[in-house]
Amino acid sequence: MPDWAGPVFRYVVEHGLPFTLKIAGASVLGSAVIGIVLGTLLTIRFLPLRALIRLYIEVWRGLPLIVTLFLIVYALPQTPFHLTFRPWVGAAIGLTLWGSAQVAEATRGAVESIPREQHEAASALGFG
Repeated sequence: MPDWAGPVFRYVVEHGLPFTLKIAGASVLGSAVIGIVLGTLLTIRFLPLRALIRLYIEVWRGLPLIVTLFLIVYALPQTPFHLTFRPWVGAAIGLTLWGSAQVAEATRGAVESIPREQHEAASALGFG
């Protein structure tokens, strides 16, 4: 191993790893919570709400992740609202937006894959 690799590795582990874990933890938790709620709401019959959620999902799933991160970190401070975030917070927000759209679509598909008979059986047993 080269002489320079030791200090670089130590720096990456001491400074990079904590931020990576913060970003990953926040985005996974936020994506799961928001995505499950949105995916469940997609199964109801209220069309305006479904249309708004579909728009959210299509925008965040269709936009490349790197573009989302650049927009949040670099473009939002240029808006009239001057929204600025620390880079790791911006990364967590971008990953949460993208991940929640993925989880919402997976949740919708999972709920809709349950056969009608199973819904009727649950209703008969008082589960909804």
